[in-house]
Amino acid sequence: MDLREIPSLEELIERQKIAEFDLNSAIDVDDLISKIEEFDQKFIHDSLQKLFLGKIGDISVYTVNGDYVKKKTDMAFVEAGHWLRYPKFIPDKEIWLDNNLNVTDYAPNLLHEFLESYLMDDFDLEYDNPKSEDESDLNYAHPNANKVEKIYRERHD
Repeated sequence: MDLREIPSLEELIERQKIAEFDLNSAIDVDDLISKIEEFDQKFIHDSLQKLFLGKIGDISVYTVNGDYVKKKTDMAFVEAGHWLRYPKFIPDKEIWLDNNLNVTDYAPNLLHEFLESYLMDDFDLEYDNPKSEDESDLNYAHPNANKVEKIYRERHD
């Protein structure tokens, strides 16, 4: 490359100003944002690998890419979740099971999530006591679901 071909700083600044002007006047920003959001939703859907398994009453059950959920939404998502525990990303009346689970873990995890959501939805129990790690506090949905899941696992081992 010949040094005479390298533009001066002033010329680069002028080119940048022209480029910014052309971009702002030539692009419909709202349309661009809309297209990016559409792409993002498709990408999220494809990466989520959401697969419908069936329904329990009015609750839909899906398997999802748990690693993707953890990376993109909430690191606390472990094995499974439901709309009341993760309302920011699991749609209403859905239970998600991590598709990385061993197939023998689907039933106990589904039982846990279904019971937990039932107690939270129908009995207005909170998920857990944020001030305590006492798993025996049955005034909360999560410890109750843990207890029933443990009984199920003991009977099915």
